[in-house]
Amino acid sequence: MINWLNEKTKKYPYKMAIFGALVPYWVWHVFFVEVTFPNYKVYDAAPLGYDLYTISMIFFLRVLLAPLVEELIWRKFLWWLTSSIFRFKGGGVITLFVITLGFAYTHDSPHIIFPIGLFFGYLRLKTGSIKPSIVAHMLWNLSVWIRWTPWSNCGFC
Repeated sequence: MINWLNEKTKKYPYKMAIFGALVPYWVWHVFFVEVTFPNYKVYDAAPLGYDLYTISMIFFLRVLLAPLVEELIWRKFLWWLTSSIFRFKGGGVITLFVITLGFAYTHDSPHIIFPIGLFFGYLRLKTGSIKPSIVAHMLWNLSVWIRWTPWSNCGFC
């Protein structure tokens, strides 16, 4: 079973990146947020009244630029640095957890970001490339951005 998963991951990293980023977000949103807290709102992330320029800049920064920069820092540079310290059997898994913990605690909600960061790191570990992680991260941020835009009335989603 493990060999099948490893071969599929190496053969189809972008399919795994796409479904691995979008499916958990929408499952989390439907089953956790809407069922558990149907009327709960933390804040209005994008209040009504934003013009097209502001919305497009938020899209560019949050959906395209932030994932690219974060993945280059965390799963390229810091991964390389951490993996050079843990050069023994099983060091890749330790690197995965160290990088994911750091990544999660630089975000607002580490308890939510940790599992998705673990998935991004898993993609990095199994494929040896940060490209699938970048795609998955952009799709995750796109899902969040769609729910936090002015046409959405949910501030927590």
